[in-house]
Amino acid sequence: MSFFQNVFYPNIVCHSSQKDFMIGMVEARLGITLLSSRVAEEIINPKIKAIPLINFKARLELTMITKKAKYIPYTVKEFITITEQILQREELE
Repeated sequence: MSFFQNVFYPNIVCHSSQKDFMIGMVEARLGITLLSSRVAEEIINPKIKAIPLINFKARLELTMITKKAKYIPYTVKEFITITEQILQREELE
């Protein structure tokens, strides 16, 4: 039985980037959270259980930021160019 077969729509009441807040909400029995496996492995709390999601394919959206009106070195420009090329190729696959 898959997630999509059950057509489950969670009631999302909070978005946060603060892992301690999210873990605290779970500990207070106010819901669940999705965390990276690295963060989940660092939780030392007998009241919380981390359940790995097997074969879960999710995309992580990242953004590169720099200071405004600041010189961007050649190596950083090349990194951006190469990264964009790799991502474009992956989108076509």
